Amino acid sequence: MRIGVLRNTFLPASETFIYEQLNQYRNVQVEVITREVANRDKFPNQWSINTIVGAAGSSLQKKLTKLLYTLTFTSTRHINRIVEQRGIELVHAHFGVDAVYAVPVCKERGIPLFATFHGYDITRLPKLMPGPLSWLVYYVKFKRLVRDTTLFLAVSNHIKQKLMAHGVPEHKIKIHYIGIDLNKVFYREAPDRDIVTIMTVGRLTEKKGIAYLIEAFHLLAARRDNVRLVVAGDGPLRQELKQLAASRAGAGRITFLGSIPHSEVLRQLSDSDIFCLPSVTAKDGDQEGLGMVILEASGTGLPVVATSSGGIKDAVLNGKTGYLVEERSAAQLEEKLDMLVSNQPLRAAIGQNGRAFVEQQFDLCLQTEKLEQLYKQYIGEKQHV
Repeated sequence: MRIGVLRNTFLPASETFIYEQLNQYRNVQVEVITREVANRDKFPNQWSINTIVGAAGSSLQKKLTKLLYTLTFTSTRHINRIVEQRGIELVHAHFGVDAVYAVPVCKERGIPLFATFHGYDITRLPKLMPGPLSWLVYYVKFKRLVRDTTLFLAVSNHIKQKLMAHGVPEHKIKIHYIGIDLNKVFYREAPDRDIVTIMTVGRLTEKKGIAYLIEAFHLLAARRDNVRLVVAGDGPLRQELKQLAASRAGAGRITFLGSIPHSEVLRQLSDSDIFCLPSVTAKDGDQEGLGMVILEASGTGLPVVATSSGGIKDAVLNGKTGYLVEERSAAQLEEKLDMLVSNQPLRAAIGQNGRAFVEQQFDLCLQTEKLEQLYKQYIGEKQHV
C-alpha cells in the first residue's frame, strides 16, 4: 500500500506525535505531501517528501506559490500531480484544516481520504474569525469536507462528539488513539524523595491553564516546604506567569524551563513525582483533543492531576491513574496534589496503574497496526466498487 500523508507544514516542532506515528508504519509506503518543510533537523526521516513550495525558485516565487496553494488556486493541481506520479492509493490528512486541500483530488480519483482531527480544528474551528488564510478556506469548504471525506479519525470521544455536533454522521467517525512509543517512554517505580517535584508541560497559552496550577502551588507551598514546580514550555503568557510565580508562598520554588526537546521532556518527567495538566476551555473555544503528554507521564509512572477539559477524560481514569478536577479551580488542584505529595505509596500505586493503562490502550505500535488495517480495508473496498 502506498499512502499519502498530508500536512500543510511538515512538521511543526510540537507535532512529534505525527512523526512517531510515521516511524511505526510497517506495511505501507509513505509519501509525505506538504506545502512546505519545516524543522527538518528535528525530524530526520527516510520517507519521500513531496514539497510544493520547495520546488519554487526565488524567495518571492516561494511566497507566491504558498499563497496560491493556501487559497486553493493551485492546490488541487499540485496534489493531483503528486498522487498520480507516486501511485498513492489513499490520502491521510492530519488536521481538518489541511484535509480540505485533498478533498477535490480524492473525490475525482476515487481514492479514500482519511482526516485525523486533533483538537483546535473542531473545538476552536471552523468559524469565521481572525487567523491564518487557511482557517478562512477551512470555514468556507467545511461542508464539502463533511460530505466527501471517507473516514474521520477522532483522537478522543470528545472530538467525536464535536465532529457530530458539526454535522459529521456518526458512521463516518472512528475514535483512534495515536498512542505513544513505549520503547522510548521508560517506566520507573515511584521514588521516595525528600523533595516532591510537580511537573507540567505545554505552550504557555490560555488553554493550558498554567495560572491555575501556579495559584494551586502557592496554596500548597504555604503548608509544605518539600514541594517544587517545574514548567516546561514557552508562549505568549511566559512573563505574566513568571510574575505570578514570584508573587507568593511558592516564589523561588517554581522553575520555568522554556521550550525543550522532546527527549528532554521525557527525562524531566522521569525526574518528577507528579504530573499536572490544568487545561481549560479558552475564550475562543479551543480545548484539549486528548493530552498526549498525559500518556507520556502515565507511561513513566507518574500519577496525574488534570482537569476534565476536552478529551482529557479519555487519558485519565479518575481515581485509578490520576485525578480529574473542574476547570479553573486552584482549590481542587491543590487538594489532589496535596493528597499525592503526602502519600508516596499512593503515588506508586497510581503510577503503576497509569503504565498498565497506557500499555493497554495507547501503545503506538499496536495503534498503528490498527490504522494500517483500516487503510487496507478501505483501499480494498474502493478496488471492489
